[in-house]
Amino acid sequence: MKLIIAEKPDMARKIAAVIGADSNRREWLEGNGYIVTWMYGHLVEIDVPEAKGRWSLEALPILPKTFGLTPIKMTLREGQRPRLEVIKELMQRCDSFIEATDAGREGELIFRNLYEYMGIRKPFRRLWVNSLTEESIKEGFDNLRDSREFDGLAKAARQRERADWMVGINATRAFTLALGADGVMSLGRVQTPTLCIICERFVENQRFTPELFWFIRGTSVKDGIEMSWRGTGRYSVKKDAEADYQKVVNAGYVTVDDIKTERKTEEPPLLHDLSSLQQAANAKYGYKMDETQSVAQSLYEKQLITYPRTGCRYIPEDVYRTLPDLLRAHASHPLYGEYIRGLLGQKLNRRSVNDTKITDHHALLPTNRHPKDLTEQEENVYNLIFSRALEAVSPVCIADITNVALSCEDLQFEAKGRKEISLGWRAVNRSGDIIEVKPDDVDEVEITMRPLPSIEKGERLAVAVSELVEDTTKPKPLLTDSTLLTAMTKAGKFSDNKEYADALKEIGIGTVATRAEIKNKLIERKYIMYKGKKIIPTKLGLNVYSFIRDRSIASVEMTAQWELALEEIAEGKRGESDFEDGIREYTGEIVKNLLKGEKLQKVQEALQSDKLKCPKCGEEIRLYEKSAWCKKCNYTLWRNIAGKRLSDDTMKKLIKDRQTGLLSGFTSKKGTKFDAYIVLDSEGGARFEFPQKKGDK
Repeated sequence: MKLIIAEKPDMARKIAAVIGADSNRREWLEGNGYIVTWMYGHLVEIDVPEAKGRWSLEALPILPKTFGLTPIKMTLREGQRPRLEVIKELMQRCDSFIEATDAGREGELIFRNLYEYMGIRKPFRRLWVNSLTEESIKEGFDNLRDSREFDGLAKAARQRERADWMVGINATRAFTLALGADGVMSLGRVQTPTLCIICERFVENQRFTPELFWFIRGTSVKDGIEMSWRGTGRYSVKKDAEADYQKVVNAGYVTVDDIKTERKTEEPPLLHDLSSLQQAANAKYGYKMDETQSVAQSLYEKQLITYPRTGCRYIPEDVYRTLPDLLRAHASHPLYGEYIRGLLGQKLNRRSVNDTKITDHHALLPTNRHPKDLTEQEENVYNLIFSRALEAVSPVCIADITNVALSCEDLQFEAKGRKEISLGWRAVNRSGDIIEVKPDDVDEVEITMRPLPSIEKGERLAVAVSELVEDTTKPKPLLTDSTLLTAMTKAGKFSDNKEYADALKEIGIGTVATRAEIKNKLIERKYIMYKGKKIIPTKLGLNVYSFIRDRSIASVEMTAQWELALEEIAEGKRGESDFEDGIREYTGEIVKNLLKGEKLQKVQEALQSDKLKCPKCGEEIRLYEKSAWCKKCNYTLWRNIAGKRLSDDTMKKLIKDRQTGLLSGFTSKKGTKFDAYIVLDSEGGARFEFPQKKGDK
């Protein structure tokens, strides 16, 4: 009997269906000489006894000679056995194993750690497939590979895991202990550069000095069609702008000097991966990264979309061949049915098809199932995935782009026009918008491109409307979830080293599955916060950034260095010990550097200033989910008062100032809504004060 160990239940079910293991034994699937079982991603993690117990500076750096493994605690449903217990029983029962985790470095690590922890040394082979179509799985089983082919990949995965552990645990403990902080002041290979990206954008935005400028714009009309134009330059001196504007007013016309039309073919956008989906959902609906990730997971569990935590925007050939069936399954879609029926029978666009670019999972696609009873968020996210899939397989858009040069006396103007020849993929949503966000988006004066009237070179056009516009230069905007994701995925732009920039081009920093978690951890550590939709650093975060920004742990280049080295390990060009020795030396240097520096005091001061003092005894009081609580005197201030839950900001103001601003949304015992201030008395007791009514004295 052969045991197949898949990374996830869904993967196990699909493999079992193809190989004929159709007997469901609840904890595994069995049949045709196979047993198929599953993990839930990582089941074991690094275990180092030296890292347990009380934190102390004397114990740093923690650089274990050996790394153990220990089970990850998981929540079990009633009557459910731990996965490790089930898998161990099956490993003992079977003659050999087939590793069927994701085809990538992390998938290799997940299985190898399990294999090492179990200590059951039976032979195993590797099922290496990049999609879970029946065709791909059959081909994979026909070509099972020797496990030794992937020993290099396993070594690279193991070294990445150990390096992250050593750097993260030592940097975090050194920083926390040096500051004397009560809570954890975490640092890490991805977390710290992400904080720096946020802080750098914030500092640049705040230091930006807006400058006034002026420009001339106007409109001419021919055959009932408007053409907007504007000056090719800006004026920094208002008097000069006014003088030139008067020339336009006096002349009353502009002359067409040149017309250039270029026919452009616009390929459709690539399919969504998780990051681009999160960007689109944030830009269109304001959803945060973790919200979109959670909704996508829900859609996946309802079998409406393919695996969501993918960092790939391509599909392999075998998946491409299934797309006509997918389209036919949705030919009656209430929004896109007519468009889909028009696609059937056509050759589908192949821009998103590339076997060589497939990573652990292919791009996001809808499944054949029809959605029903979705929440508003689920429907919005599903439609983003569905409409992008339609765009990706649609014909190119063809448009004529026209640039017109105009003049009035010695002044130069420009107009731009766009005429659609064939809508192609833009017909899916007809908006023409592709939500692909760049991290350095800047508000600029632009000319909206519309169809132009029929005009000729040398023709004079009367000025229907003209104006001198005053505006200011704009800074790079503060980051949102969408633009932060782009900055993380395009982290190579933050390196001047071409080799490092190229190494980061495809991977960025963090993974699609962890970027939301990284952002949330920065919020949890009180390094960053939301201001509306914008992500900004706190005072503490800025001081941490000021202290850490010149150290190597803050640079995206460390990830690039690691990736280049790990690639060499995977290819057998570099030894594990060479890399690990370098990480150990680097970790020791980090610890030394974090324990010194003049700016450390500023971080300490920021930590102190952020602490809240108990209204009753004056010691530190902390905010929790349901209350603020003082460990010293047991004073408690509840968040829920008269049916209203007080936010963190309101709780902080109440504790610091002993009074809130005027709050609405309270409910009396009789069910009446009312507004009031909350005030603390000398013992910290909360009471209401009511605003004076008109006529009261």
